[in-house]
Amino acid sequence: EIAGEGFMQDVSIGNLPEGSEDTLIFGNLTVGVVKQLSFSISNNSTKVYRFKWLKEEEDSFITFSPQEGHLQPGQSKDVMATVVAKKELDFEAGKPLMLH
Repeated sequence: EIAGEGFMQDVSIGNLPEGSEDTLIFGNLTVGVVKQLSFSISNNSTKVYRFKWLKEEEDSFITFSPQEGHLQPGQSKDVMATVVAKKELDFEAGKPLMLH
């Protein structure tokens, strides 16, 4: 007899571009040029979940659409992340920018 135990997150993010499991990779950006990436958010539970993408500042360079909403049990929604570099920024090469 074989027994096992598994775990599934109540809400998961999937279908990230470039085969990534947990990172949105926008690549190089040009100042003033909009770049968009899509992914999905899924409710794997039997509960209703509310989501809201927080902006750290009013002049944020990344936005999400829809910005907020509800996920019914078993429901998935597509989300569009839009980035526009408003000025030149210098990030350390290869180091991801973490948004909380």
